[in-house]
Amino acid sequence: MTKVKVTVKEATTMEELLATSGYQLSVPKKGETIKGLVTTVNRKMVLVDIGAKTEGIVSEREYDFAKEFIETIKVGDEIDVYVASDENERGQILLSLKRAMFDKLWSMLEDYLKNETEVQVKTVELNRGGMIVRWIFSEKHVSEAGAMVQRESALKEVKVGNTFSGVVTGVLSFGAFVAVPVVAGKETITVEGLVHISEISWEKVEDIHKYLKVGDKVEVKVLGVEEGTGKLNLSIKQLQSDPWSMVGEKYGAGTTVKGTVSRSAPFGVFVNFEPGVDGLIHVSRLGSFGELKPGEPIEVLVENVDPEHRRMSLGPVLKEVPVGYK
Repeated sequence: MTKVKVTVKEATTMEELLATSGYQLSVPKKGETIKGLVTTVNRKMVLVDIGAKTEGIVSEREYDFAKEFIETIKVGDEIDVYVASDENERGQILLSLKRAMFDKLWSMLEDYLKNETEVQVKTVELNRGGMIVRWIFSEKHVSEAGAMVQRESALKEVKVGNTFSGVVTGVLSFGAFVAVPVVAGKETITVEGLVHISEISWEKVEDIHKYLKVGDKVEVKVLGVEEGTGKLNLSIKQLQSDPWSMVGEKYGAGTTVKGTVSRSAPFGVFVNFEPGVDGLIHVSRLGSFGELKPGEPIEVLVENVDPEHRRMSLGPVLKEVPVGYK
């Protein structure tokens, strides 16, 4: 029997080695969104195995935008990445999380719209056309679905008239957000509600920041829970005495009282007597007073009081009682 000697050539290049091993090397193309395995995560970069010659790299420039997302990933996680460039001088492929995040974001939003799912957003700006909000996407939002279920469960325990001790979490031009603890079963769940500017105080509030700031502890009363949206409407002033409940007794018609000019309007000047209680000197009666400036002390005659509609008509103090005056 004749023996045949077979000579196997030793692989000397990467291409030859890959060919003998049977490993299929992929060549990601710029513009593709592909999946990869996270191999390294640190403060400056993320390395991802995308099946190429070398690992793809997510650079430090991505961190400001994708910080929330990067903080949730760990070595071994499979993530979507966008191929931002071809190989650099080191043979690495630059990857971006931004494009892949946006693609997944819009896909999720389409699902939320289809299923009418509620999402939490952050207010950025208010304008005449409405409200501009920001939803910063991260895997954390997906994991928060369970928290939203807990919140809905907690809201079912809240009734109109309930009172809570809460903490102010945000102050905007139209109101303040307050976080309150709600007991649902054996758990205490924090739920956020809105105190509208009209429910801050019995007096007219022009600038909420003069009354509240983030971190303030406040007592609030539940005015309503909107079904479907889960919005919690709260009030601070409803836990305080309504000053108009005693106005009829304290400021009866024909009474001369001292107050302070509070503000001017096209139809007259308002005079404040105590927090939440203002009377009006109608424009037709201003001729008897001369020029009135905000903050100026003044003595006036109460001509008419309507506590139900929270109105008080004022006039000049009479020097003499007119004939026929009762």
